[in-house]
Amino acid sequence: MPDQFLGLLPELGNALGQTLTMLAIGVTAAIVLGGPLGILLFLAGTGPVPAQRPLARLLGWTVNTIR
Repeated sequence: MPDQFLGLLPELGNALGQTLTMLAIGVTAAIVLGGPLGILLFLAGTGPVPAQRPLARLLGWTVNTIR
């Protein structure tokens, strides 16, 4: 039985590498896209200027749709 697990080690290493690559891509995309979107949403939602409210609603809808 341990021989069967030792035979799978190369495949497990490959699968772990692929998983870490997918994780890195997802985290990078979340930071690059989500960071500015969150900042814009915060700034548009807290401003007293009524002209920002449609932008805040659009950004809020976008965030809720993606979630």
